[in-house]
Amino acid sequence: MGLFGFGKKKNNVNEEAEAAAAEALSGAAEAGEAAEGKAEEAAGAAEAAAQGAEAAAAEGGEAAGEAAPSGLPDGAMRAGAGIRVFRTFQDLPDDSDDAKLVSYLIDRHRELKTAESLNAVLEAVQNVSYIVPMNMRMHIDDAKRFKELHGKNFKPKHPVQFIPQPVQGEDGQVFLPAFVTKEDVPEDNIPKFTWALMPSIQCGGSVLRTDKVNGLLLNPFSTRFLMKRELLEKMIKVVKTEKNDEGAAEGTDGAEGGAEE
Repeated sequence: MGLFGFGKKKNNVNEEAEAAAAEALSGAAEAGEAAEGKAEEAAGAAEAAAQGAEAAAAEGGEAAGEAAPSGLPDGAMRAGAGIRVFRTFQDLPDDSDDAKLVSYLIDRHRELKTAESLNAVLEAVQNVSYIVPMNMRMHIDDAKRFKELHGKNFKPKHPVQFIPQPVQGEDGQVFLPAFVTKEDVPEDNIPKFTWALMPSIQCGGSVLRTDKVNGLLLNPFSTRFLMKRELLEKMIKVVKTEKNDEGAAEGTDGAEGGAEE
């Protein structure tokens, strides 16, 4: 069992992810319930991921250029702008066509390993929501844990928090794991977590809002695809620029239309 409840990795990784991701996770499968220092470090990483996710949820609609859905599928609970948390894994909707395309392109990039195949993946991931493992924590537990660690009273803003579950290696590298399709989630991990659909841009934003998380790791136990902080920064900057350009173009069209009338 891994340090954070994940099972051992199942398949080999591609060369691009191997250098950073494999090193970061190589010790996780053997670490078990490490020493208290590791436990506190893990708690800090989880807390950082939670803060990043909360900030991403607050700004996610703007960053992704979309509003939170007005209607939720059966079994879903709203957790923030564009983020949907599900009561059970079975309540997750079927994989979208966009997610299937990303899965195909990642497999294709593993074979070709070219700049073109990489760019195809990076362009496609902007349109998907990832399946993200979460832990649900009640505010009483949060306050108690915070006082134990810091000796101060703390009252969270919300009665229930959904905390993204990070993965961490013995070298201290921490990643936010996410899965592209339901097939990529190991069956033995399904009952261990609460599961959410989180837009890719918000996943990237939650990583960037804390320096304790080193990147976003897609499909950590099958076709690993690592997106480091530098890459996430560039991708989000491009998306924001495109959205701003689109907004400016729409404003120009509207002004022209008004003039004609």
